[in-house]
Amino acid sequence: MANKSALVIVESPAKARTIQYFLGSGYKVQACMGHIKDLPKRKLGVDVDHGFTPTYQIIKGKEKVISSLKSGAKDSSRVLLATDPDREGETICWHLKEELKSINSNIFRILFQEITQDAIKDALKNLTTLDINKVDAGKARRILDRLVGYKISPLLWKKVRKGLSAGRVQTVALRFVVEREKEIEAFISEEYYLIFGKFSSSEGDFLAQLKKIKGKKFSRLSKEDAYGKKEDIERQSFMVKSVVIKEEKKSPPPPFITSTLQQEAHRLFRFSSGRTMAIAQSLYEGVDIAEKRTGLITYMRTDSFRIATLAQKKARDYIGERFGEEYLPTSPPRYKSRKGAQEAHEAIRPTYVELAPEKVKEYLDQGQFKLYSLIYNRFLASQMARAIIEVRTVEVKGGDYIFAADERKTKFAGYQILFKREERKDVPSLPLLREGEEVDLIELRLEQKFTQPPPRYTEGTLIRKLEEEGIGRPSTYAPIMNVIKDRDYVRSIKGQLHPTELGRIVVDLLVENFPSIFHAKFTSKIEKSLDEIEENKKRWRKIVEDFYESFEPALEKAFVEMKNIKKERERPTGEECPRCGGALIIKEGRYGEFLACSNFPKCRYTRGIIKKLGILCPEESCSGEVVEMRNR
Repeated sequence: MANKSALVIVESPAKARTIQYFLGSGYKVQACMGHIKDLPKRKLGVDVDHGFTPTYQIIKGKEKVISSLKSGAKDSSRVLLATDPDREGETICWHLKEELKSINSNIFRILFQEITQDAIKDALKNLTTLDINKVDAGKARRILDRLVGYKISPLLWKKVRKGLSAGRVQTVALRFVVEREKEIEAFISEEYYLIFGKFSSSEGDFLAQLKKIKGKKFSRLSKEDAYGKKEDIERQSFMVKSVVIKEEKKSPPPPFITSTLQQEAHRLFRFSSGRTMAIAQSLYEGVDIAEKRTGLITYMRTDSFRIATLAQKKARDYIGERFGEEYLPTSPPRYKSRKGAQEAHEAIRPTYVELAPEKVKEYLDQGQFKLYSLIYNRFLASQMARAIIEVRTVEVKGGDYIFAADERKTKFAGYQILFKREERKDVPSLPLLREGEEVDLIELRLEQKFTQPPPRYTEGTLIRKLEEEGIGRPSTYAPIMNVIKDRDYVRSIKGQLHPTELGRIVVDLLVENFPSIFHAKFTSKIEKSLDEIEENKKRWRKIVEDFYESFEPALEKAFVEMKNIKKERERPTGEECPRCGGALIIKEGRYGEFLACSNFPKCRYTRGIIKKLGILCPEESCSGEVVEMRNR
């Protein structure tokens, strides 16, 4: 037994290759390829009458994987479960243990935040057991999602269209998109004006904006006010009222967490949240750099800004050597996470600060390089000194009117030295001006503006909204985005999320019939309860029972009272059914409209709809017309 190797189980082959490289002989690393068990696909799989007990089944196609793992466990001294350090990873471990414990009872959990040799070896010295509270939290989430999905989806099939789905969190996310679209449609744009003056001094010309009238600040003027004051302003004599110079200290942004990484990758590169997480996963699991398998970043599903003390020390040493001691703050910075953050993992950072993006560029594809550069520079910046900006503000007064202009110059770049010059937003310089100096107004510009509706959500801003509302967790943001797009509830057009007609119908019906369940505050409360299960403060069955107590009567009521969109959209055609003589009507199915007999289900006659396109057949031998055939 002592001579047998240990079996290490991870999720993916890529992760397995990296860890095997670090461990060498004495260990065999195998991949379970993600979850091996789940609730059944074609039935509820939750016994609502007996404590909401779930029934898990082996996922189709995973039989060979499990057989291989069992064989590996049988020939090993011990089994080390090394899946990701979150609820999903713990759930995978739990199912693996259930399958393997009869073959090898010597099963342990190992945890690490980065796939490096030091982290793996340290994990092997600190073997632990499964966190059953984390397993229970994951179980509760899965059961709640299954109850909502399997109970409400048939309701949507009956009332709207077959093939639709609802989700406990996805519907709230969709609701935000739909409600924003309604705000945009209801928005009435208003015209307003800004006034700018071009002034001339002995040292040169400059542009300033009208900021105060009779000592009072304002943000905008009506057309009547702007043009009414134009002549009066032009009659005034102007002088420099004040020149104020201040230093502005600009702090670096914190290192990335899951949500902010997804937001910034979308803003800069238009990466979807799913693509961002897939690339981050590949960087975490490891790439081949000079024939050496290397995990480049720490675990990428996190809501904490915390950085390991050793990582901060290495970053400070690197910054001091590369840029100089003046680029270091007096003490390592600390960033406060948002209220309710679990803070189970570090922030996302490079595992080796000496591996600057340019050093590894040749080993990465374009997407990996972009994301690694983003993560690397953000982390390094977060550990650097603040930038110091000199701001010179000039006020010019004439009668009741005060114009103002700012000049911003970087005195000390600090963390901003990492970024391109054009990103620093220095404002063009003003001429040298002195208080009391007379200046001439040489041109007055009235700039027409219009108030703008609130912007549509992007994936990044929708994730930020979910995070602000306490909805979802780092591991769920990307799946939420994927499902509302895959179901054709929203479409991404030039990066903006537009709700489809179907998405609006689904949200309106669900919110009308389940007002509390699909409310942001209620969903946030459930998320907090799941966290409390993980913290051993609440029991998972109690959370599920309390939810179902209000959900079941609302569901029964909705089956009776919910508006039947499917019926409302049925319309007669004036044609007779060729099979039974009944009236043919136009109905809507999963793939669009079709013709069906009104005597259904006694008569099951259906036919696709032929739509003439007004285009002649391009074949020379044919004089027919091209049509679109909508099939059942």
